[in-house]
Order: sequence, then C-alpha cells, then structure tokens
Amino acid sequence: MSALVMGLVWELQESPDFGRAEKFVLMAYADHADSNGKNIYPSINLVMKKTFYEERNVQKITRALENLGYLVADGMGPHGTNRWAIPISRSSDGGAKIAPVQNAGAENAPEGNAPEGNAPEPSVVEVIKPDDRFGEVAKKLSGLTGGALNSLTADLINEWLLKHTNEWIIKAIEIAIAKGAKAEKYVDRILIGWEANGYPKSRAEQVQGAKNGNTRSTSSAGNGSEKSGSASRQAGKANNQSGNADAASGEPAVDEEAAARHRERWERLRRKAKVPAVQ
Repeated sequence: MSALVMGLVWELQESPDFGRAEKFVLMAYADHADSNGKNIYPSINLVMKKTFYEERNVQKITRALENLGYLVADGMGPHGTNRWAIPISRSSDGGAKIAPVQNAGAENAPEGNAPEGNAPEPSVVEVIKPDDRFGEVAKKLSGLTGGALNSLTADLINEWLLKHTNEWIIKAIEIAIAKGAKAEKYVDRILIGWEANGYPKSRAEQVQGAKNGNTRSTSSAGNGSEKSGSASRQAGKANNQSGNADAASGEPAVDEEAAARHRERWERLRRKAKVPAVQ
C-alpha cells in the first residue's frame, strides 16, 4: 500500500472519459500498489467490496482504465488474478506523476466496453513536488504506521489538510510517535483536540502571556487602591459638608438615638420617685 500512489490518483483531473467512477476504482487498485505503482493484484470481488460496485461495473471500469492507460497489464498475480501496474513518471527534482500509456489492447476490448478509435489524450496531471502537502504528511505518517496506509488513511489526511496547516499536522504526528502510538487515529484525536480548544502555545507565547497577566493584576490592584482612596475622600468630604451645614445654622448636631435613650432614663427615674409629669 503506497500513500504516494494514492496521492497521485487523488491529484488526477476529471476528463470526458475519466470521471468519479473511474477515479474511485483506480483508487481501489492503488490501495494495493507498491511505491513504484506495481504489484497490484486484488480480485474483482475485493474491488467490489471496496467500491460497492457490482461485478459487471467493476469489470467494465477496469477495462476502461486499461484502455485509457491508467492500468497496465503486468501478468498474473500469485492467486491467479490479473496483476496490474499504475504507470508513474518521476522527474529529476524528485517529483512524480501518473503518466497514462497508450494501450494497444484497446483494439481487442469486448464490444461495448472499448472507446471508439484511439484512446483519448489523458488529462493534464500536476507534477507532485517534494514539498507537496499530501505527500509530506503521508511520508511522515508512514513513519508512525510502518507504511500501512490505505484509502481510509488517504481520506483522513485530506480532511486534516482542509482544517490544519502541514506544520501542525506534522507536529501532531511527532507527538504520536513520541507517545509510542501506531495508528493514525491517535493523530486524529490530537488534531480534534486542537481544533476544539486551540493550538498549544509556544514557550515564548506562554512567557508573554504570564507577563501580561502580571501586568493586569498589578493594574487591577492599583485601580482598587485608587477606588478605595477615592471613596474615603468622598466620605470625608460628605462629613465636612455636614459639619459645615450645622455650623451655618448655629446649632450643634443632635444624636437622636442618644437623646431618646436620655429621655427614657429620666422617665424611669421620674416614675420611681413618684414625681408627677410636667404638663
């Protein structure tokens, strides 16, 4: 199972003769390829299980892929099944692409399955550079899984690429490797956590955050002291204003509660001495 070959299939562009069904079946074959696109020999039944297509449809699409040059017959497999190869062209700078070949067998294809005339020109395939996002992640992930990458893994990688940068995906894989994990699901859980709670901060960001927190605490304490002092000053000002009002009237301030206690005390003494109340 080669993540590289599967990635190259994902990059293929749609054309009048190469649509969703052809791409899906070719992906099922790529799931069994080695890193050179060879040694592909799944049975028709296995491709049926992978794609949910009926036997007749799998046979028809397989023949169409052969006629288009995306699958090249390569003898027989160890279990009596057809062996195929997906033609890959590699460039001097390390890039790679699927390079469909002209298939002479198209002329001998069963009636109704082969396209009329020569095979159509293959669609333009973008060369995958060494820094290709999918290839970079797939290569790093193969170090975690031991190279056991399949179509489900490819779907998972593409989902990661939609939501995260390569930097964070690679970091998640490195964390999984450090933890001794062996499955891509561990990486997926890390990325899900980051997606929900935010990416972890670097040490420099943590230091800056701590500094900002201390600054805010000091500022809050200062503001509290200023507010307390302001309240005290306001209370003092109110007392001064009250005193000034009493002085302006010429009468001392009266403590009504103390006066009430004083009247009650004298009333008790009057009754005890049996002194008649003053009318």
